[in-house]
Amino acid sequence: MDDLEYIAGDDYYSSVNLFHKYKDEFDDVNSETRDTNAYGVSCSHINTTYFAGEDFGDRCYKVAKYLDFIKKKNIEDIYDRCRYLNYLINSNNEYNNFSSYKISKLFEAYNYLASTLTICNSHIEHIKNDDVLQRITKLNNLYEDLNNIEKSQTTQEQKICTYTQQFATHYENSIDDCRSSGHPAFCGELEKIEQTCYHLMKSIDCPEATKILESLVQPRRHVTILVPCIILLAISFFLYVLYKFTPFGFWVKSRIQNKKKILMNMSEVSSQLQKTTHEPFNMEKGKFHIKYHTDNNS
Repeated sequence: MDDLEYIAGDDYYSSVNLFHKYKDEFDDVNSETRDTNAYGVSCSHINTTYFAGEDFGDRCYKVAKYLDFIKKKNIEDIYDRCRYLNYLINSNNEYNNFSSYKISKLFEAYNYLASTLTICNSHIEHIKNDDVLQRITKLNNLYEDLNNIEKSQTTQEQKICTYTQQFATHYENSIDDCRSSGHPAFCGELEKIEQTCYHLMKSIDCPEATKILESLVQPRRHVTILVPCIILLAISFFLYVLYKFTPFGFWVKSRIQNKKKILMNMSEVSSQLQKTTHEPFNMEKGKFHIKYHTDNNS
């Protein structure tokens, strides 16, 4: 498989930490009474054109409301919100399962809706790769757990230990996936989650919860430090063996000795040049010294 091949959803990992926030936002938007003029006609058209008059309306209105909300608010992080909406459609049976229609037909309808409202139309797509969708879901579960743990600290809820236990289960499952897949972006997000978890441990007022988090994070932090040390030692040992017991070592020694000889010769020449002195020219002993006789009788 070409490394540059586009895989739908495989660039979502860095946005998942915001999904729990957008979930609340999506629910709030759909709990409000809103003017449906902007998208009512579109949903009616989808009902009759794509689904032969079957009632696709409720899910269409919910998605359309959020699309309209994003567009009208002109808010930041539009792309992340579009990613959340597409993840919701892909992962929630309420939106990706309708009657006997294939999922491709549903996405045709959602794409039409996004194109009509001119928002998120390049983001609404079927995430066909199950591994990618599962990784996004695993990260989303972890961030939701962390969010619940943080909220329970401020609201003094007694569920903090329950939330921590849920986090531990999801975390172990995600770490196994990271080890088996080695996906850099996915594993990178797990490291960020570990950092958040490590800082949370210091403020959680629940010994049982703290113990669970320590058992998860501390070994990984030690491994993170230990692995580079092992690699460095292995490289050093390999170079030592290469130098000591192979022709490469003899070649390196010869090169070093030659370099030393050249440097020593250059040093000697430089020293001799510095010691060399020029004897002053003696005019009296010169080859062309001419003695003039003066005329004493003059």
